[in-house]
Amino acid sequence: MNFKDALTTLPQYVLPQHTLSKLMSYITHSENKALKNWCITTIIKHYGVNMDEAIEQNLDAFKSFNHFFTRELKPEARPLTTEKNAVACP
Repeated sequence: MNFKDALTTLPQYVLPQHTLSKLMSYITHSENKALKNWCITTIIKHYGVNMDEAIEQNLDAFKSFNHFFTRELKPEARPLTTEKNAVACP
C-alpha cells in the first residue's frame, strides 16, 4: 500500500464505523450547494463521468450527491443491443 492509499483509508481505521457511516450519510445526503457540488465535481473528474450523456447537466439542479447518481440519461446515451443472444444490464 502506498502512502496516498494509506492516508485516504486512515479514517476507516481511526474513526468508529458508525461515526464514519453517519459522516458519509451526511455528506451524500447534504443539500449544501458548496459541499454537494464539490463532491460531484470530484467524482466527475476522478472517474471521467461524461455529463453530455445526462439530460440535466447543471450541477445546481441536483438536490444532493446521491441525487446525482440517479440522474436521467439521454435516450441515445446508452443504446440497448439488438443482438438476439445478448444480455443487457441497465
